[in-house]
Amino acid sequence: MWSDRETHQDCLGYSTYVKVLANICTHKDLAPLTLGIFGPWGSGKTSLMKMLMKHVDTTKGKNKQNTLWFNAWMYEGREEAQSALIHAILANLQKGATLTEQAMQLVEKLKKGASVLKLGTFVMKSVITMTPNIEEFADCFKDESEKVADTMESFEHDFEKLLELVGIDRIVVFIDDLDRCSSSKVIETFETIKLFLNTPACAFVIGADPERIQHAVGEVYKVNDARKQKDYLEKIVQIPFSIPAQDIRDIGCYVGMLIVGRHLNDQAWTKLAESRPAFFEHEGNLADVFCNWIAENRALLTATQESIAKELNGVLPHVDTLARGLRGNLSCSHTASFQLPSPRDSETKKRLLTPFGET
Repeated sequence: MWSDRETHQDCLGYSTYVKVLANICTHKDLAPLTLGIFGPWGSGKTSLMKMLMKHVDTTKGKNKQNTLWFNAWMYEGREEAQSALIHAILANLQKGATLTEQAMQLVEKLKKGASVLKLGTFVMKSVITMTPNIEEFADCFKDESEKVADTMESFEHDFEKLLELVGIDRIVVFIDDLDRCSSSKVIETFETIKLFLNTPACAFVIGADPERIQHAVGEVYKVNDARKQKDYLEKIVQIPFSIPAQDIRDIGCYVGMLIVGRHLNDQAWTKLAESRPAFFEHEGNLADVFCNWIAENRALLTATQESIAKELNGVLPHVDTLARGLRGNLSCSHTASFQLPSPRDSETKKRLLTPFGET
């Protein structure tokens, strides 16, 4: 049995996608931006995002870049989802840094602003559901509305100033499992993202099923028109990337690498991942290809060559049957406007990297 958890190991040929998407996230002329990693449940969104985050962290160069992983589903059922994202970003900026007094004052001001925004949301909800003294409640609503307006107006300037003081060139925020949240939390998260989208140093990467997001738009805003639901999503997500469907050969490589990978350490995994193009392009029996690899790399194995070969020959001939059973986990029928071709196409890779350049 294999774990259903995300992985940093590239069994699906995502390496080219990762490099291009990392260039997009960190390119100086493309921020602020929101990048959508789109696909249905089990299509590999989290794994791709983890690889992307690792690539950004390890290829910073001279730029000072921070990354943040935010699991939106953790805050399902809690009122503080909006302020939690703001607090997480502020905490990330403070990590490993000694802040000046001016910077600390800005952090505290932005934290208070998060509370004001949360309170404003509560008041707006309460005006419909509660019936206290109407005049007193109207005055309260007016006061809080003014606080929210003032906070939103100053938020952008204060946050940009804070980034300048802590010396951050780019912060890339990865938001995962948004499509597991209730519709109200989905929209609340998007509304929070909008606070940062005028700050050039910000980039957001959102992993979600776009159909679920469009459903949330329709449910919260009472919009039944699919085109208008999609328009809302496109206003927030400037660059949508749809994870390509995996064909039988992709799935065969994936399963073969999982079988062999169970008997390798992390260092050896890197060598296995580098061999994926050779596995994919070989025209012969896939089990034979993997058996040849383990024979040539016996020193890397933690089990006997014979036992691994037996497992490969017992599973790989039945990949077509396995693929039908795993189709929900390894395919994606949704098509978005930014679709990268196969990672095995080196010429396409060169063309894709050219417009964005190296960071």
